[in-house]
Amino acid sequence: MIVINNETNRAMSKDSRKRNSYNPVVINHMVVKYGVSKTYIRQSIDGTKKGITCETIRKDYYIQEKAVKAALK
Repeated sequence: MIVINNETNRAMSKDSRKRNSYNPVVINHMVVKYGVSKTYIRQSIDGTKKGITCETIRKDYYIQEKAVKAALK
């Protein structure tokens, strides 16, 4: 017999996960620049993937995002 309480149900709910949104223009540019998938870029930015390339992608994303925001002001 399985006993599920409200806390367990809430912890297992997909709605409780935080959804990050990244700038799609910057993501598409980085896909072309690095030759990897959008998923790999997103995972590199949020820290799911580890490695030298991921660190480079993460730093480059924030630099490019800042430049895009500055250009739109």
